[in-house]
Order: sequence, then C-alpha cells, then structure tokens
Amino acid sequence: MSEEIWLNLECPTCHTQKKVKLPRFIFEKDSKSLKKVQIDSGVCCEHSFVAFISPSLKVVGYEIIDMIADISKKINRKSQKLLLTQILEKYGEEITLLLFHAVIIETPIIILSHQDSSLNQAMYLNHFFNQILPNEIRNPFLFSEMQDESQLMGKTDQALVITTENKVKNISWESIPFKFEKELIEKALDILDPEMQIEVMRDALETLFKYANKIYEIFQEWERLDRRYYRKLGKIHEYKPKLIYLEDLKSAAEREFPNQISDYGLHLIAQILYHRFHVNFYLDNLFEQDIAKKMPKTKGKRKLFGK
Repeated sequence: MSEEIWLNLECPTCHTQKKVKLPRFIFEKDSKSLKKVQIDSGVCCEHSFVAFISPSLKVVGYEIIDMIADISKKINRKSQKLLLTQILEKYGEEITLLLFHAVIIETPIIILSHQDSSLNQAMYLNHFFNQILPNEIRNPFLFSEMQDESQLMGKTDQALVITTENKVKNISWESIPFKFEKELIEKALDILDPEMQIEVMRDALETLFKYANKIYEIFQEWERLDRRYYRKLGKIHEYKPKLIYLEDLKSAAEREFPNQISDYGLHLIAQILYHRFHVNFYLDNLFEQDIAKKMPKTKGKRKLFGK
C-alpha cells in the first residue's frame, strides 16, 4: 500500500483545483473520525484553508482561514521564529543533517514527544524548512509530532523517527554521506543575517532541484517511449516500469548537465528521485556500487534524445 494518498482539493476562496499529496498515516490514526487538514499557502494556491476529509478519504467541506498568519502568531507568542543556529543547538549537528536530508528527499519526519510536552516542535520545524524549499515543492506536512509510539501504526520503516531527547529511532534511506547538507549549512552560517541565511539555502536547493526535475522529465519520457513500444506490439497489458540504474542517471546527467554534477550529487539526486518522485530506482547499496562490476545489465539501449 502506498504511504501517500492524492486528493483533489478546491480552494474555497479562489476555487483553484489541484491534486495534492498527503501522508497516509495522518488518516490511519483514529480512522473512523472526520479529519481536519490544514492546507498551507502555496500547496494548492496562494490561499490557506482547512479541508474536512471523511474516513473514506473523501473531501466533504472546506473552511477559509489564514494559516500563515495563525502560525506566525503562535510562533511570535513563543518569542521568535526558529533559526538555523537554534536548530543546531537543539538537535546537534548529526540530527540536524538528518533533518535536512529527510526534507530534501521528502521522507516523513516524526518527532516522538512526551505527553506533557507543550512545545509543538513539528510546527516550528515545518515553518522553518518550508521557507528554504522552492515554492513548488513546499509541504506543510514534512514534520509530525506524536506522543504515543503506538500511533506509528508500524510505519517507522518509511520515516525518520527521532525523540525529543535527540535519539534516532529509525532512518528510512540507504546511507550516503551528507556532503551537500553540510556544505549548505556551513555556507548559511557564514552569514549573520537569518533572513539572508534562508535565501542562501533556498538558492542552493533551487539549483539542486533544477537538476533533479530535468532528469526526472527524461526518465518520464523513457517510460512514455517504453509504453508506446509495448502498445505497438499489442502487449501493453504486459508492460512493467523498468528499473532505473545509476548508469542511466549518469548518462542522463552528463548529456543534460555535462561536468556539472559530482558523483556525490548523482547519489543525492538518485535518492530524491526514488523517495520524492517515486522513480523505480535500483538503490541497493547505492553509494558503494561499482557500476561495471556490480550493476545488473539493462536489456537493450535507450536513446536520451532520440528524434
């Protein structure tokens, strides 16, 4: 079963319609009750609103709100916005790097807190990290907070799970060095102004996702060509998406962005494509793979930009 669901939402203010991805686990807890889900500005349109979703995952109504203003008021009541330096002080470098990586590849991040905890850490972290993400991929559900580990419903293997005591309960991706994330943080910390730190990190992430999005478009075109081929043979019912290998990624990257992406950058993009875009990637021991010796051979050859 997919760990996400897609719902068609319509803004009650401007009536913009958009298919929006939501994490499934927020509906599995107390699954018999109506769910009230806040939709942040930029997810569907420029407005914020609440969607009411039935146990059968049908949208049954909306409520107009200004969620951004509401969050800002809550944050201001706690004295100030969360800053990069505060995240490092609170979580330490190791967990901060994990948080950045999980946000970049878009895997769920769950914070296990005490029942008497009054600080909504998920709200602060969602607000901070959505500021550094490019507008088109902002997600108000990056972080969630739970007070009872039983609420995880067996989903810990698909999420980064940490506790308020800074203990890591689970990591959901194949281990690779956090070189990009570390350089991103260090570059931001060279600047004193917190607002400029946000801008610097956002610019770097926009560049990263420019590469990832273009390569994803190439892989989508490959899939369309494969489907067309099976359809011509009258065997579309036999079609299955082919595995994408690291050699495919290297070939696409070198053709589209020659000498611009390092080996580490390719491995990071591979995880973005696998987790965020659900590309059918071969990720077994990805960072240690020696393509010539360990990668399974692909059948046939694909042309990157065939006419």
